[in-house]
Amino acid sequence: MVSRPKRLATAAFTKDMVKTLNKYFDDYQIDGVVNLDVTDKGIWLPVPGQERRKFLGSVTIFDDPSKFRS
Repeated sequence: MVSRPKRLATAAFTKDMVKTLNKYFDDYQIDGVVNLDVTDKGIWLPVPGQERRKFLGSVTIFDDPSKFRS
């Protein structure tokens, strides 16, 4: 019997987040693949070749979004 794969993470996307990812895919892809950072403050697009990332979005409302930075 084949065992069920272990879930490592779950990410939730709004339609707007998917549209944004599609719009900027070419800017953030490396060899046709986009990596995402999933944090406790949302989902982020790492900027290729840089030590920073851009906020993609979150389905959770945070008390004060100005308190977090990439």
